[in-house]
Amino acid sequence: MKTNKYFFPILFISLFSLTAMAQENKPDAKAMIFSIKGKVFDAETKKPISDASVKLKGSDGSIFEMRTSKKGTYEFDEKAIKGERFVLPNLKYTVIINAAGYSESQQDEDTAGAEESTSFQIDFALQKIKQ
Repeated sequence: MKTNKYFFPILFISLFSLTAMAQENKPDAKAMIFSIKGKVFDAETKKPISDASVKLKGSDGSIFEMRTSKKGTYEFDEKAIKGERFVLPNLKYTVIINAAGYSESQQDEDTAGAEESTSFQIDFALQKIKQ
């Protein structure tokens, strides 16, 4: 069987082009940026709770912790250290809030299946502990 001398180069270029086009249509997980942020406030008075402990636990075993600002806000966004990130694609996260005089609160978030960069807003209305 005689093969045209241009058959293999054309086949190679065609396959390369199809692969490149397929990759352009897929979201690049490394390029996606996620953050988890929110407000922590008193459930009754609606006043912000400053200096509350905010812990972010990832299903990969990662744990990060910070304190809320004077306005009761927190944000886990891109880390400045070595270009690492707090929130990664295809993981589950739990945000846990602790503040003196209030009951602990937590909420889960999941980045699995996300096809674009997302900032997840998780606000917490904490209940005072009755004494």
